[in-house]
Amino acid sequence: MTELVSIIVRTKNEGKWLKDCLTAVSKQTYKNFEIIIVDNDSTDNTLEIARQFKVKIVGIKKYMPGKSLNKGIRNSSGEIITALSGHCIPTNEYWLANLIRNFRDKNVMGVYGRQEPLPSTSDIDKCDLIYTFRLERIIQVKDPFFYNANSMFRRSMWEQTPFNESILSIEDWLWGMAVIKSGFKLIYEPEASVYHYHGIHQNRDNVRRNNIIKLFGETGIINNKVSEKELKEWKLNAEKAGT
Repeated sequence: MTELVSIIVRTKNEGKWLKDCLTAVSKQTYKNFEIIIVDNDSTDNTLEIARQFKVKIVGIKKYMPGKSLNKGIRNSSGEIITALSGHCIPTNEYWLANLIRNFRDKNVMGVYGRQEPLPSTSDIDKCDLIYTFRLERIIQVKDPFFYNANSMFRRSMWEQTPFNESILSIEDWLWGMAVIKSGFKLIYEPEASVYHYHGIHQNRDNVRRNNIIKLFGETGIINNKVSEKELKEWKLNAEKAGT
């Protein structure tokens, strides 16, 4: 494949990571790409570092993950879009090629890659990443899980279903739901790996976790309502079993 890939990098005070991130991107074997930085009022040296590379910089004042990503895409030209967090670092020069090769299948709308911990990652987050991002490639036709710290998707699907701009998380998971409901596929590609210093639950941040669980219920990702009758039957059966 030779399509132009637009790499959208969302940043907020990413000075510690961004040089390594963009250096790794610049060394990719797949060369037909552009980089759009969407920066949320960074106060460190993030923008100074970004200007050392061939990038387009757009700003956003009020950060929402979906809104930031949508703005970056609207300022891009590629038919294939990659989302990469500013604190994620591709582990090798084949990262981009290993993502895009999955789009030879016209029914694939989105691909997300592996995330590996750094030595400085907390033990909780290391377990989080290791348990979540395994070594086996997965074709998803029912499971809508998708993760935009390291992902790629077709612009045509995004035009049909832009990312939700009103929520603080799981905008990628909701987008994955739309893909699956439309009868298309998602792919987990472990060969397209990045280093990520925190886990997907960010060291078990309670506020973030509670917000995610609330959104799961509101959006229908979790839909396992149990009737009062079933609860009473379970309780009765448990009492009979002596538990």
